[in-house]
Amino acid sequence: MEEEINNLCQSAFLKFVMDSRLDKNQFADVYRLILCLERTADYAVNIAEELVRLNTGMDIRHVSDPVQAIAKTAS
Repeated sequence: MEEEINNLCQSAFLKFVMDSRLDKNQFADVYRLILCLERTADYAVNIAEELVRLNTGMDIRHVSDPVQAIAKTAS
């Protein structure tokens, strides 16, 4: 999930870099917004991981496929 968000933010950044209609102040605002959105997504992932840990006792922070790992635990 984090990788998907990072890719979306990178693609948005590249889109706005190429937009010649933005002056430097507008670009700075958009850039800060993209960084804030990325950080918000990171917080959301951290909260979700902590909720899984509290509910299942399983630490999924460094698992390659958390959904599959949780499904194995549930069955």
